Amino acid sequence: LEPPAGVENLDAFLSEGREGEMAYLRRSRDVRADPTQLLPDARSVVVLGVDYAHPRPPDPGGLTGKVASYAWGRDYHNLIGKRLRKLVRDLRVNIDGFNGYWSVDARPLNERAWAARAGLGFAAKNCMIIVPGDTSYLFLAAILVNVPLPPDPSLPDHCGTCHRCIEACPTSAFTRAGQLDARRCISY
Repeated sequence: LEPPAGVENLDAFLSEGREGEMAYLRRSRDVRADPTQLLPDARSVVVLGVDYAHPRPPDPGGLTGKVASYAWGRDYHNLIGKRLRKLVRDLRVNIDGFNGYWSVDARPLNERAWAARAGLGFAAKNCMIIVPGDTSYLFLAAILVNVPLPPDPSLPDHCGTCHRCIEACPTSAFTRAGQLDARRCISY
């Protein structure tokens, strides 16, 4: 199990202070760089994506604002976390000696870096994982497992010379391709 390519990006992000007040990212840096601190016998990472493209809800009327589409449904941490707990529990029951550690955005794993490395999609200039021909509307989850699995190939960058996402950002939060300054980001 090798660390994901995203460790260098995380180090640059932290060294430039782009994490803002998200001190947990700095505190969890070493664990993110070495996932065997979470699961000492980890051999592979299984990466999953859950599409969150929901139909737009009806306008409730009155004074309302825009809400990101990922927030239109139930809390994804709970929804996906329950599924992951069940999956890991079922694998423990059905595979002798199986052990796993799951994460969905709130535990110290770089799901995005693992997703790019695993070929789930490619890491775009806007820091999103994009599944070519399908979506970037994905919640990412990962399971560290103590089972050696053959790796899937990574996908090549499909952004090419396009940089519309960087230009469209209203706060110039993208300092360069694939680099975000959270302190400038509206969602931060």
